[in-house]
Amino acid sequence: MSCQACHSGAKFREPIAHAQCLDCHREDNPHGEQFATRTDSGECGACHVVDGFVPSTFDREMHSSTEYPLTGKHASVECKACHEPAGPKTMFKIGSTDCQTCHEDVHQGEFKREPYENDCAQCHDVEGFHPSSFTLKKHQSSRFRLAGAHLAVACNSCHRPVSTEGLSRVPSFHFADFDCAACHEHPHGSQFANTSSKESGIKCETCHDISTWDALLQFDHNRTDFALEGAHRTVPCSQCHRREDGVPGVDGVVFSAAPLACSGCHEDVHAGQFDKETDAQVCSKCHTNDDWKPTEFDHRRYSAFKLDGAHEDVPCRMCHNQRRLVGAVEAIVYRGTPRACEACHRDGAGK
Repeated sequence: MSCQACHSGAKFREPIAHAQCLDCHREDNPHGEQFATRTDSGECGACHVVDGFVPSTFDREMHSSTEYPLTGKHASVECKACHEPAGPKTMFKIGSTDCQTCHEDVHQGEFKREPYENDCAQCHDVEGFHPSSFTLKKHQSSRFRLAGAHLAVACNSCHRPVSTEGLSRVPSFHFADFDCAACHEHPHGSQFANTSSKESGIKCETCHDISTWDALLQFDHNRTDFALEGAHRTVPCSQCHRREDGVPGVDGVVFSAAPLACSGCHEDVHAGQFDKETDAQVCSKCHTNDDWKPTEFDHRRYSAFKLDGAHEDVPCRMCHNQRRLVGAVEAIVYRGTPRACEACHRDGAGK
């Protein structure tokens, strides 16, 4: 440096303040007033030496004395990553230490509302962005408490990336719909589409719980058009609710359109003798839900042959003793049974 740079006007005997760098370099201080609030008033010697302004002697250990100590992943970040080089305008005194000051909000404002208010520390720490520090315990304070089988589900099974126009694919964490179908494919298709309203309450929870899908709850069949009575109470659900193609599995199992008539589930052991009956529940003329036998057929009401006198005590098999093979079914003959006395009484009365 030239002598005149410090001894202006060739006044060599006048004392010059030189104990601190700022005594001479206050005007040409490239950092301006960024460090004026430090205890040393921003003395240059804290970060620089007279051998050269660059590189700075301010290291990571010294950074610990600032309002933002470097810990975790931040300890390996280069200075210029946070303090973008801009010559004399380089900012070292950063006004905000929020994560968003340096990091892009990968959640695109999903947590800007209370209680998170974009505070990344609620779910992450400086040791690494992955994995999240949001624990199961914290999840229990959310709007969707994890219970049953949900406790063992990986986070990314529910929080999957979604495509948003003009934005990158990021997982979604806030859901407006907590119904099962929001995450689970409906194995029953649209069978309950018209019965899932709040009025009817026919939802997944009506038959299933979150412990396991296979463990069915005690469904109240009386809420349907087919109340379970008698022997029907002990019949497994799968006996009536089957796939139309007969293939095992829950996909395509018929529930809402399950047949209500006896013939929808039971084989016709009478080989079509009563197909012309107009009553949809023709079986109920002879049988009940309690048991297939004994029959309760009312001969006076439904038959052209009234049982009178001694005939009232005759077992059905005594008159209906003929069998006919129709296809693969050998059926007892009821329709077409002879009505003439001699058809049954060939060898005299009572024989």
